[in-house]
Amino acid sequence: MRRTLVTTGVIVLLAATGWTAGWFVLAGQARTALNDWAALRQSSGHDAAWSSLTLSGFPFTLMARAESVRLSLDTPAGRVAGVFPTLQARVAVPRLDRVTLTLPAEQQVSLLGPVGQASHGTARLRDGQIVLTGLGAGGGRATRAMRLTTADGTLMSEEQRVTWTVLDLTVVSREEAPPPADDPHRGETGRLALHLDGLVLPPAAGPLHDAGLTRLVMEGRLLGALSSGPPPASLARWSEEGGTIEIDTLQLVFGDFTMTAAGSLALDGAMQPVGALSLSLINPDRLIDLLVRLSLMNPRDAQTVKLALAFLTRPDGNGQRRLEAPLSLQDGRVRLGPVSLLTLPRLRWVQSPSE
Repeated sequence: MRRTLVTTGVIVLLAATGWTAGWFVLAGQARTALNDWAALRQSSGHDAAWSSLTLSGFPFTLMARAESVRLSLDTPAGRVAGVFPTLQARVAVPRLDRVTLTLPAEQQVSLLGPVGQASHGTARLRDGQIVLTGLGAGGGRATRAMRLTTADGTLMSEEQRVTWTVLDLTVVSREEAPPPADDPHRGETGRLALHLDGLVLPPAAGPLHDAGLTRLVMEGRLLGALSSGPPPASLARWSEEGGTIEIDTLQLVFGDFTMTAAGSLALDGAMQPVGALSLSLINPDRLIDLLVRLSLMNPRDAQTVKLALAFLTRPDGNGQRRLEAPLSLQDGRVRLGPVSLLTLPRLRWVQSPSE
C-alpha cells in the first residue's frame, strides 16, 4: 500500500514538473514567436511594436499583455495604423488553436494614416473582444473563425462621428477540401454574421443619415470555393462552378421602416448579379423615398411605384402597412412581386494587366 502511494506521488510529481516545464517552455516560445513576428512585420515596412510585454496565467492559461501597442493594416484605402493603450491575449493550455484578444475596460484607439498624412481619427471601444479559432488546424477541412464584439463604440474622424451600442461581427472561412456527404455545411466556404444596433451615422452619410438607419443585421454564407487570382477571373470560375451567396437574414431598420429579406445571389454568364429573395417590408413607402434620395429612382416613377405597391400592402394590426413579396434581380432589373422597381447600372470589371 505504502509503495503504491509512493509510486502515485512520484507520478503526480513528475507530471506536475513536466507540466510546469512545458508551460514555461511554451511561454518562452510564445514570446519569441511574437518578437519574431513583429520583426518580420517591421522588415516589410509595417508597424508592429509595443512598449512592454508580460506573460502570465500559469498553470492552465497563457496570458500575454502588451502596453502601448501599435499595429498597421493594409486596406483598399491605403495603410492604416492603430495605437492601442492595452491589448491582452489569452490561450487555454493545451488548446492552442483558440486565441482571445481583449481590450480591457474602455479604451480610446488612435487610427493613424500613412506616414506623413493626417490622423484618420479615433475609436472609443468598451468591452472589446476578438476570438480567433482554428489557428493551429492543418489538413482536412479546417475551419477558422474570428468574432469581434464591442459595446458603446464610437468612430470619430475630424467632425464626423459614427456610434453604436452593440457590434457583433463573426467571419468564418473553411478550406476547400471536399466534405463528407453528410456534412450539414457541405459546399460552404465562408460565413458572415453582423449585428449592429443603436447605429447613429454622421450627416456626411447623406440620405442614410436623414433616413435614420439604426439597425443592421446580416447573416450569410458563401457556397463554392473562391480561387486565388484577380477578381474577374476568380469570380468567373466561382460562378461557372455554381457558386452562390446565401443570405439567411438581412434586416434594416430606418425609423418606422423595417426590411427583412432572405434568399440567394449569384453572377450570370455576363458576370452581372442575379438573385431571388423573399422580402417583408413595414411601411414600404419609406423605401421608395430612400431610393429617390439616393438618386436610384426619379420622383415621377416613385409615385407610380407607390400606387402599384399599395395594392400589395396589408395592415399589420399595429397601425402600419406590411408588404410581403418576392424580390428578383435579373438582367439588371429589380422587381418586387409584379412591380418593376428600378434598373441597376451594369458592373464593369477591371481586368488585371496580365489578362
